[in-house]
Amino acid sequence: MKYEIILLCFMTVFALGQRTCSDILEEQNVAERFPYYVAHGSHSLTLNDIRAFFDARASEENGVAIVNFNLTGDVLLPNAPLISLNNRFTSSALFALDHILSNMEDNEYDIKNANALDRIAHALHMQEFWSETSKFFNKLSQKARSKKICNCIQQIYDEDITQELLHIAKQIRKPEQMYFVPGVHGRSKNRMKMSYHFCCVGYSFRFKRSGKLPAIASIVDEESWDLWKNETTGGLTQKIKDEMAYNFALYLGCKLQ
Repeated sequence: MKYEIILLCFMTVFALGQRTCSDILEEQNVAERFPYYVAHGSHSLTLNDIRAFFDARASEENGVAIVNFNLTGDVLLPNAPLISLNNRFTSSALFALDHILSNMEDNEYDIKNANALDRIAHALHMQEFWSETSKFFNKLSQKARSKKICNCIQQIYDEDITQELLHIAKQIRKPEQMYFVPGVHGRSKNRMKMSYHFCCVGYSFRFKRSGKLPAIASIVDEESWDLWKNETTGGLTQKIKDEMAYNFALYLGCKLQ
């Protein structure tokens, strides 16, 4: 009996010394909404962007899944793709502009039902987020990119990240199923083309009951631009923006090794 008690005590101490993935990720300040933050950051990322903002030597086998720009092809791509364009531009902003305008007449590319200004605004919004993320990415310690931490991220969050990407893909590909026009009914709904837009952190909770988000008008004038700005930045305090950027940086730190 005495030896059984000693053995039990030893096993308890040993078990307590083994940290779980939850413990490890909590130490790294991984947010509860980690999968959503990652999906938001990666859904339209290209290898061109990765090389411009994060790692100039990143390969085509980068492991960063995105929503396919070709809306008639596979829903997700397993790697952020290298986009080849016919230009001599060297800046990320002009790369994005050329990428959009070179496909601006194709409603089955990038964002369904979005006009050129919508797509440009979205692309620059993402570039702003990647720029903020790069500040955290460049400060990541070797510990934050350790095999133990990266394995835990993969083990706990991979499937949830995929589900978040699929949700964004549905918003992009089938906006009529994912958005509603507030206060508008019947045929008049057709006056507003619904398309994907990033709308304030926490939107999925506020509109969970209907399963749909409120649509906003395409950017065609100063008034609609004002609305787009307010909707995109609604609820985004600096604390939340930093949290989103840090968590996405942690994810990229594991992928780009």
